[in-house]
Amino acid sequence: MKTTIEVEKLFELGGHFGHKRGRTTPKAKTYVYKIQNDVAIIDLFQTKTLADTAVKALFDAGKQNKELLVVATKKNIQNFVKDIAAKEKIHYITEKWVGGFFTNFEEIKKNVDRINTFKADMASGNLNSMIKHERNKLEKEINKLLRVYEGVLTLTRMPDVVLMVDVRKEKNALNESRKIQEAQTLQEKKALFTIGVLDTNANPQEVDYPIMVNDDTPPVLEYVVGALLQGFLEGRKQYIPELTQQEKEAKKLEAKAKKNGKPRSTQKTT
Repeated sequence: MKTTIEVEKLFELGGHFGHKRGRTTPKAKTYVYKIQNDVAIIDLFQTKTLADTAVKALFDAGKQNKELLVVATKKNIQNFVKDIAAKEKIHYITEKWVGGFFTNFEEIKKNVDRINTFKADMASGNLNSMIKHERNKLEKEINKLLRVYEGVLTLTRMPDVVLMVDVRKEKNALNESRKIQEAQTLQEKKALFTIGVLDTNANPQEVDYPIMVNDDTPPVLEYVVGALLQGFLEGRKQYIPELTQQEKEAKKLEAKAKKNGKPRSTQKTT
């Protein structure tokens, strides 16, 4: 794994500037180096440790072909996330969080299926026979849905990892993630895990992998989020697909044939 976060780069970008003392939560104070001019100064050495740990978790997730969902509706990071995620085929939500996305996933999936069906019908010409005003009405409805769901059109099941950029802003996504984790734990299933980029006005204990950093400055967010996504992509490149049952049987037969077969003679005859 090559990706890492550098303290010097974070400092240069202003990653150490947290919120004012009055807006800094008690749980966040663990990651505060000092208060200067009434502003919390984040300990960037701790930030590096947190970020590198999260990058490693994403690397491992990618290597295991896990499903990642990035939630980034904050305007100063939307386009950055969307550009990378769309290019690299990573699931994303950048417009708004739809209530029930996790807790009522099957209903949400119906909207996604509706969009995909519409796109397929458009491509095949199946909508050509529709009355023009009805087709326009349908197209308008689909475009409205597409604006929200365009980054999750290939998400067919619950994600394994949720990366939230500005945990405080993405509180609805966080709350639903925690409900799913609780339900999965009760069912003794492997729970999804959460990664959160957050500032001193948030509670780092609410996510599995918190990254305490200035989350109001675009270059800082781009640097940190870019490293996180790069870690996931590096891992995904090392993913080795599991053999199907048919392939496993073929391997067994091949190994058996080699074991029972006689080695070919290399001795010359005169």
